[in-house]
Amino acid sequence: GHAVLLTDRHVSWMVKNKHKTKVEICPTSNMRTLHLTSLKQHPTIARWLANDVPFCVCTDDSGVFATSLTHELHMVARAFDLSKIQVSKLASRAADMCFTPPEEVRALLTG
Repeated sequence: GHAVLLTDRHVSWMVKNKHKTKVEICPTSNMRTLHLTSLKQHPTIARWLANDVPFCVCTDDSGVFATSLTHELHMVARAFDLSKIQVSKLASRAADMCFTPPEEVRALLTG
């Protein structure tokens, strides 16, 4: 889920247990629903990036929000000054975190 309304206790648990929770960030959706004027105001992205907590970037409902995954990744990269390697890691993490058999994930990541 989006996990944007977590308490500090919950976020601390996620930092300690990095690989136990699957979280998606949907920048356009989160900005609109949380009434953010900048993605830097997002309640969890900066902390997760700083602590290497796994999350993936998604579009939520691309038809409703008129966005693409490329645009969402670009927004996060620009707001948090991510390198190309960091953006690539975020992009591939979506495949790693999906509820799909491991052989299909490998096919997604290797083409």
